[in-house]
Amino acid sequence: MQASNGNYSLMRMACALYFGAFVFCNIYFFQNDILYAAQHVLSNGQTHYNRTLGSVLITIVLFVVHFIMLSLTRFTRRLHVLTYAPSLMLLATLCSFGEPTNKYLSSPWPVIFFIVLLLALFVLKKSGIEDLKPLSSRPYHEFKTSVLNFLFLVLMSIGVAFVGNSNDVLHYRLRIERLLMAHEYRLALEVGKDAQATDTSLTMLRIYALSKTGQLPRGLSRYPLAGNAETILPDGHYARTIMLDEKEIFNNVGLPVKEKMPATKYLEFIRRTRKNKPAAESYELCAKELK
Repeated sequence: MQASNGNYSLMRMACALYFGAFVFCNIYFFQNDILYAAQHVLSNGQTHYNRTLGSVLITIVLFVVHFIMLSLTRFTRRLHVLTYAPSLMLLATLCSFGEPTNKYLSSPWPVIFFIVLLLALFVLKKSGIEDLKPLSSRPYHEFKTSVLNFLFLVLMSIGVAFVGNSNDVLHYRLRIERLLMAHEYRLALEVGKDAQATDTSLTMLRIYALSKTGQLPRGLSRYPLAGNAETILPDGHYARTIMLDEKEIFNNVGLPVKEKMPATKYLEFIRRTRKNKPAAESYELCAKELK
């Protein structure tokens, strides 16, 4: 004999409110730079991510996925939290953008895990666990089930936060690149200025922003530094950009060259060929400080 449905509407409402708030806040406040870069890379720079619109649309889409799982499984009670698992997995995959960028969404493992998850939900539905008669009294069973569902949803969302890219340095780099693309050089210099975490690419971007605001090389003392004289310009390996066209940086100093070369050799080349621009002098002083 199957158990009565009971009154789990409050639990489902609480889970839905928490899920919606978590997804929107996670995307809007913590993963905005990651999603901006992801869309830029996937569209080859043809489209641009809108923070508010993107947060709303992604939240709606993930809710749709949840409702589809709910309609297919009818998990409205003890297994209700599992109907959010596919949505949270999609969110974790979406926010996993990182370097190397050409590997983003190319791994087959998220697809494999998603299929396994759907199969697991199907097996659980067929097993009849959702319809088992509770051993305890109905009010106590409903309360315990509701609390466990909500707690498991919280734990799943914490897992998503850990899976999503939380690399502070990468976030700083992407935010600075976005501001540099908008020619907001002074705002770019404010990003992560009090943090000690850095890398050679972040240092290279700050050098470019300092150059554009006439603060190079004296402004370097305000930031933690990484790299040396050879990484003050993009080299495609130790110092590189993700969204910002490297030609903008080279055009600031001199002219882009087809063949990659160390920064000091490049600066010497443009000075010798008289292709250097006024900013090249400050870059040369910067190179001397970082030797």
